Amino acid sequence: GGDGGTSSSDGSDGGSGSKTSMASIANRQNSYWLSWEKGYLEAAKAFGYETNVQTNNGEVTTQKQQFDTAVSNNADFIVGQTYTNAAAISLAETLVEAGTPGLLAVTIADWYVPQDAGGEYVQFFTPHFVNHAYTAAKMLFESMDGSGKFVHIEGNRGTAPNIGRNKGVDLAMEEYPDIEMAGSRQPGNFIRSDARSVMNDKVSQFGDDIEGYFGQNDAVALGGITVLEENDIDVPVVG
Repeated sequence: GGDGGTSSSDGSDGGSGSKTSMASIANRQNSYWLSWEKGYLEAAKAFGYETNVQTNNGEVTTQKQQFDTAVSNNADFIVGQTYTNAAAISLAETLVEAGTPGLLAVTIADWYVPQDAGGEYVQFFTPHFVNHAYTAAKMLFESMDGSGKFVHIEGNRGTAPNIGRNKGVDLAMEEYPDIEMAGSRQPGNFIRSDARSVMNDKVSQFGDDIEGYFGQNDAVALGGITVLEENDIDVPVVG
């Protein structure tokens, strides 16, 4: 526990005072953010911390305010994913200035590492977005027999997952010269409703010329699929 108290079997801190924490997620509209919440709640319970989940709706200023409030309330730790790459610096500085340990994952400013901030930036981790999008795109293009137009609806611009996945799709396209993107990428913001709106526009523009669909995450893929089905367009899809 680190506070000199004796842990009890139920995961509490033995009466030595409450231990508080905060987790910052974008929304509860897709399984990705729900998995963040689930993991945080289970870990906090296991170590006897009070929980506090805040949603920021993808607004950097809101997330900064949530971090400031948690620090003011003497939170013992903060976890979250900074919503844009650049926001990682100010949020890390908030942790360091307050002496509050935190973990910020997935998004980080270019050429910035936790050591640049200080010891309170406990850990950073991220999957390899370029590689998994490259692999998924190649599977899609093979399913399209190596030619035709496909729709690519991206997520939130300015984030590491989005930038990396776009790069992975671009790399795959270099290997399939007869594959063409149906117009420019448009943001689906990693949620179903926005992906539906974008796909409606794509169907209006390209209709039956659409022969494949790459959704930047499962929520985007599922949102776009519903529009394709409504228009009797049956094509291979990856998310």
